[in-house]
Amino acid sequence: MTMPQWRMDEIEIDGLTSTDLQHEAALADGVLHAYRVTIWDEEGIEPLTETADALWVPDTGRMGIAWGADAEWVDALDPEDGMRRWMVGDDD
Repeated sequence: MTMPQWRMDEIEIDGLTSTDLQHEAALADGVLHAYRVTIWDEEGIEPLTETADALWVPDTGRMGIAWGADAEWVDALDPEDGMRRWMVGDDD
């Protein structure tokens, strides 16, 4: 199975639609980066209808990704690493 492709577009924090990520952003100190993530189908041809929200917290090396329901958090070196880890289910 190939890993789906994605594109991350940075957005304003108040552009997050996930209530989990909105809540975390309100509690966090320091620099935060919010993203709208488009994920393509397995063939890499069509983008999926639903986009994901992501919140990168550089000070802690954590990234929360919300796609539909509650946010899932992963340890990550940077936002791209966070997406890769989330896609493969690697939260270590």
